[in-house]
Amino acid sequence: MPDQPGYPTPPPFPPPAAAQAPSFGNPPPYPPPYPQIPQIVVPQIRQGGGFARAIFTTLAVSVFGLSLTLNIYLLFASGLFSGHEREIEKTTLIDGDSKNVIAVLGVNGEINSSTSTEIAEAVKEIASDSDVKAVLVRMNTPGGEVTASDEIYDQLQRLKKENHLPVVVSMSGLATSGGYYIACAADKVYAERTTWTGNIGVLLPRYNLSKLGEKYGIEDATIKSTGADFKDAGSLFKPDTPEQTAYLQDLADKAFAVFKKVVAEGRKLDPATVDRIANGKVYSGEEAARLKLVDAVGYEQDAIDAAKSLAGLTGVSAKVVKYERTHSIFDSLGGGSRQSSQLGKAQLGPGGLSVDPATVREWLAPRPMYFWSGQ
Repeated sequence: MPDQPGYPTPPPFPPPAAAQAPSFGNPPPYPPPYPQIPQIVVPQIRQGGGFARAIFTTLAVSVFGLSLTLNIYLLFASGLFSGHEREIEKTTLIDGDSKNVIAVLGVNGEINSSTSTEIAEAVKEIASDSDVKAVLVRMNTPGGEVTASDEIYDQLQRLKKENHLPVVVSMSGLATSGGYYIACAADKVYAERTTWTGNIGVLLPRYNLSKLGEKYGIEDATIKSTGADFKDAGSLFKPDTPEQTAYLQDLADKAFAVFKKVVAEGRKLDPATVDRIANGKVYSGEEAARLKLVDAVGYEQDAIDAAKSLAGLTGVSAKVVKYERTHSIFDSLGGGSRQSSQLGKAQLGPGGLSVDPATVREWLAPRPMYFWSGQ
């Protein structure tokens, strides 16, 4: 439409500023910091095969869970019940006539009550087997507890006397102290050329911290019954009296006298010769043979041949079988006879070092040992 005369065209209307523009659909922005608005993720539903897949997954998980539960149950059941009736495992080392068996026993590591128990169970099995004609003891030990060593020595003596089985010892790397004590029960003893044996003597390990206690104000306030003056002999935190020292020395000397008697009887040596040899020294296989502590320098096969000869099996293809007690799952996990309750353990330091008070008391208490401390 053409402009009419007298009415000028108005200028174009300026656009409104952004800040002035009303916004009814969106709220004004928040000042920083901006709040985090959670996002809702809607799972996608897969089409096709969903029900069948769910059924298959449920069945697979159920079977796996049942299998896992059953295995755990069997594992712990075997650990719990096998501890009472553990069987003796028989491993054939040399095949031969099953009616003429040479039974092999192993004495390895430190000798303690657990060692004695295991040997006793194996000896019981051997004694009940009429096919066993001789026993070979394969040894690699630094010795250990006095009582445990004496128990094993007695068990071998009984095999000889009650079951009329010859016993031969074959020494490997070590057969010191309690190990040599046990060897004295044998009819014949072989040591390898590099064997270390002997170390006849007794240790009474103990520690005295009385001077340390004085420095830090620690005092042993243990009360003992009236008249029992030797009840606390060997206390950690009380200085030794001459009387208590003499008392403990006498105990060690008496155990030493038993050791020397066993050597004299087992090796058929006169007491004066034993006194000269029984000085705590460790001897090589050749030195031990020269001193008549062993019969000859030889290896395991030589000992097997000697066992066959003593049993009258020369020329016979004898079967050599190792007898050893099976171990439960708890033994394999480090339990065994020395396993203690976790309730009695204390944690030391940030690293969480576990300290069992019962074990500490056991090791700190004076106890006689047929043990080579150089090991």
